[in-house]
Amino acid sequence: MSDSPAIPVISPPGCVAEVPGGPSIALSALAPGEIAHVASLGMDDPADNALLRAMGLRPGVRVRVIRLGQPSIVEVLGAEACGCACASRIGLTKELAAKVLVVRGGSPTR
Repeated sequence: MSDSPAIPVISPPGCVAEVPGGPSIALSALAPGEIAHVASLGMDDPADNALLRAMGLRPGVRVRVIRLGQPSIVEVLGAEACGCACASRIGLTKELAAKVLVVRGGSPTR
């Protein structure tokens, strides 16, 4: 057994923000082009939760829907204050997109 401390997973400064108030809806209910803040991942399987977090999808980040369907394509934008240009696109199955809860709103980055 090692006495070394666990290494925390740290997001770049400004990439994760407090989720704004408002009703949470499924990511799959947004329209293409719409921007929202992730409120919760809602995954039943811890492995799915860990995978989405590793791809940058976590509470507090902004996402833009690029395409809905199979797969749904979302752009992970970070928070409004983020100046690190850390956007990336990921694909989600319909089932996973329906479990990710978001709050509508957020200003476009481009």
